[in-house]
Amino acid sequence: MDTKDGLSVRYKGDPYQTLVDCVAAGPIIPGKIPILGKMGFVTTYAAVQDMLKDSDRFAVDGRNAGRKT
Repeated sequence: MDTKDGLSVRYKGDPYQTLVDCVAAGPIIPGKIPILGKMGFVTTYAAVQDMLKDSDRFAVDGRNAGRKT
């Protein structure tokens, strides 16, 4: 799947189809945000719940983001 661009003409023309495509691609898809760079986007409610509960793989406190335990 290609990285989604929220500023693209395709997205602005039909954002709902882009979101349907994202959900169909899987629970976590690659993306890129200007300045922040590459990251994964969570596309389903269930995946969001899992991510928020998983303090081993995701930083609960932003000050700890990127640190190895």
